[in-house]
Amino acid sequence: MKGRLLLLVFFVCLCSGNLFGQQLLDATDRQPVPFAQLIGEKGVTIGVTDVNGQFPDSIRCKEITIQHLAYQSKTLRVSDLVAAVPIYISPVPYELGEVTVASHQVDYIHLTTYFRSYQLNDSCLKYYRDGYADYFIRLKNKKVKRIVPQMRTLVNRHLVENDRQRANQVVDKYITIPYMEERTLIERIKENGGTYQGDSLMNPLFVDHIQVGVVKMDTAKKVFRVEYDALATRKKKSGTLFGYTTRLENYFQTEVYLFREGYQSYMDLLNRKDYRKLFYKHKDDLREQLIEVTDELYVLSHEYLTSDEAKSRMAQLKSAAEKAYPVGNGVVPSLPSCLEETLETEMAEER
Repeated sequence: MKGRLLLLVFFVCLCSGNLFGQQLLDATDRQPVPFAQLIGEKGVTIGVTDVNGQFPDSIRCKEITIQHLAYQSKTLRVSDLVAAVPIYISPVPYELGEVTVASHQVDYIHLTTYFRSYQLNDSCLKYYRDGYADYFIRLKNKKVKRIVPQMRTLVNRHLVENDRQRANQVVDKYITIPYMEERTLIERIKENGGTYQGDSLMNPLFVDHIQVGVVKMDTAKKVFRVEYDALATRKKKSGTLFGYTTRLENYFQTEVYLFREGYQSYMDLLNRKDYRKLFYKHKDDLREQLIEVTDELYVLSHEYLTSDEAKSRMAQLKSAAEKAYPVGNGVVPSLPSCLEETLETEMAEER
């Protein structure tokens, strides 16, 4: 027994790294990178940098992959890290084109996008959904029409089969098809009292005098980015249904836009990402399940349309041919390798 205990202590020490004072910085401007996910070998998020780019004090794994919507992923060994020495990651080199507004009256913004939403239960990929979605945002009243011409939903056959063994099983599926609100994220934050200085590269974002995120305005690269902790000013709540309790622990949102002086609209949206961490438990279970959900959306093209042109585009989408699902094509980054492998070996189309 004593030998086993010593072995366990040795294993924990081997897999833990002291990251006290470690900070994640942008490799080009040396600014902090908040809300970056730190992903372990199995694909589970084992930590998130705070609003100042600071790492958690310790991480229990040998290797981590740093992921952020606006940066290139970086994998490193925890044992190679030196306390209080910053880690640098490189921003995604967006290819930004100028938007030309036609001389005739325009009525809609049309976005063609690729989305993916995936869920891990206790570090195991359980649900995965991706596809193409077109959004038509009417400029007059901001109403949004969404058309999803192509989509697939994959499930982990083994995990879902285990669920069926329990009577009255509540489906724990949190993956989504993204929906566009009538206003962008930064507009909604401002409506709820959010403020930021707006006169520097990195601007703290406040609601009710509490820092809830960061607004980055890079005029050189023409990128505007919003990082938002949606739970920073809210009391964390639990919900119970049929003996199941759900507790939302983290909810981080990021949106990246083409920079325009004074105002960012959906015409400027480049991509967005939501990360949710929650705990899920049945009253008869001995412990909670950790559930992580990542929702990503990438804008492939955008244009202004008249009403007639919008109607024509909508009709064309109903008969559009299927497209190949993008894999690491520069606009859409690849998934962590462990999740890619699970998609190929353990996932099947939902029936």
